[in-house]
Amino acid sequence: MNKPSALVILTTAMLLVGTAAVAGAPQPGDLGVFFDAAGTTTSIEGVVAFASVNFYVIAFEVPGGLREYEFSVDLPPGVIVLAGRILPGPGCVDVDTGDDNYIIVCDDCLTAPAQSLVTYQQAVFLAAPPPDSQICLGPATPSSGPAMGWPPAPIYDTCRFAGDLHLFGSAYRGCAVINPAVLTPPIPDALAGWGALKATYGN
Repeated sequence: MNKPSALVILTTAMLLVGTAAVAGAPQPGDLGVFFDAAGTTTSIEGVVAFASVNFYVIAFEVPGGLREYEFSVDLPPGVIVLAGRILPGPGCVDVDTGDDNYIIVCDDCLTAPAQSLVTYQQAVFLAAPPPDSQICLGPATPSSGPAMGWPPAPIYDTCRFAGDLHLFGSAYRGCAVINPAVLTPPIPDALAGWGALKATYGN
């Protein structure tokens, strides 16, 4: 059997990368909800009544760093957060008063590759969540978007200069899924996929 040409291998690799992008793999400036602090797990199964889970709103490699940000979190019905909603550190203050509506100002620039902007500790479900329940991100109220000519959406201000506002992108469509009908595995790294192709077909 003949080995595929380099063009066939390259085309296959590009399709793999394109599939990951369509599926919502995090890109610089993206924001998403995850069940792990590394930002890889977007679905969790086996959640029953009175189960406790942690989840994280994570920003990825924000260009220019992150000084201020705003978004809201839409929780499924019947969820209480026992251990609190934790911000990145003592230098970050929520200037809004709503539990799940965030308008955050930080003293220091946030530059981590995967930065948790709020951690929900011990979110308890008072009843078993139905299949495909979602935790999703939305705009803060009020939103800075309309003043910029944008629709209301999650927004951030960089550390470059005051008022350098940008729209967050949506990692994995900006939602995490509880008790999914089909468990979604993390998307493999595109470079790992390319390495596997080279190992299979040779250089």
